[in-house]
Amino acid sequence: MAKVLPRGLMTALVTPFLGGRLEEEGIGALLSLQLLQGVEGVVIAGTTGEVSTLAETEFVRLLSIAIERRKDRTVLLAGTGTNSTAATIRRARLAEELGYDGLLVVAPYYNRPSPEGVFAHYAAVAEAVELPIVLYSNKARCGIEIDLETILKLHETYPHICGLKDSGVDCNRVGELHRKLGENFSIYSGDDAMALPAMAVGADGVIGVASNLFPDKMRQLVRAALANDLALARKLHLSLLPLWQGLSCDVNPVPIKFALHEMGLIHSEEVRLPLVQLSPEHREGLRALLGGVAAGNGG
Repeated sequence: MAKVLPRGLMTALVTPFLGGRLEEEGIGALLSLQLLQGVEGVVIAGTTGEVSTLAETEFVRLLSIAIERRKDRTVLLAGTGTNSTAATIRRARLAEELGYDGLLVVAPYYNRPSPEGVFAHYAAVAEAVELPIVLYSNKARCGIEIDLETILKLHETYPHICGLKDSGVDCNRVGELHRKLGENFSIYSGDDAMALPAMAVGADGVIGVASNLFPDKMRQLVRAALANDLALARKLHLSLLPLWQGLSCDVNPVPIKFALHEMGLIHSEEVRLPLVQLSPEHREGLRALLGGVAAGNGG
C-alpha cells in the first residue's frame, strides 16, 4: 500500500467557543488561515480542539463546518477516538460519510487496556471503515502508550492503519518504525519542539499546535527538515523554541487559545471546564513571545 497521508505540516485546529457555544465564524476563519498558508493537513476535533467536551451534536456540526469550508485544498483528518470502541466507530463512520480523508484515533484513555485490548479496539475501528487511520499515542493523557509490536501488528493486519502521531516522541522508536515500515507508514511528531529531531530519523512531519498561530513559519521549518536542509531547519527551530516553551506554560489548549485571542484570530479565549483560562502570571510573558515571533526575531 503506497503512502496515502501527506508529508509535512498538519495543524491540530483549535475549536473556538463564544458564550458556551461553537463559534462557527471563528472555526471557518481559523481553517481559512491554514488553507491560505498552504499546510498539508488539518486535524478537526482533536485534543487541541477540546473534543472531549463536545456534545455529540456539536461534534457533528464541527466536522460538517470544516468539510464545507475546505474546498478540497488540504487533507482533513477527524479526531474520532474515544475510550469507548462503539462510540469511536460511530464517529469514524460519520467522518467517512462526510468525506474526511482520514481519521486520527487516540488510544483509549482512562480504561488503560492491555496491548491485546488496544489491538482489539483498533481492529474493530479498522473493520468498520475504509479511511486511512492514524494511531495517536499520548501516554501523558491516556495512561498508556501504543507499543511498537502493537503498531506493527495493526499495520500488517489492516494496511489502512497507516500512520502514527506520537506525542511522547522517542527518536529510537521513530527510527525503528521507519526502518521496519518505510514509505508504507506515516509518522508524525505530536510535539512541536520534537518535530526536527523526529524528522531527522524518519518522521514525515508534525501534527502541531503552534501552527494555529504561525502556520507559515512552522511550514518553513518542516519543509526545510524534509528537504534535508539542516542549517535552515535548525535556525527556524531555534527561533520558534521560545514560543513552544511559552505555549507549554499551561495545559493545551489554554495557552494557544489565549494567544489566538491576543492576536485577534478568535473572538474569545474561552475554554470549557474543567479547563480554565490562562493565569495572570503567564499572560505577559506569552504576549512578549508572540510579539517577538510576529516581528521575526523569535522572542
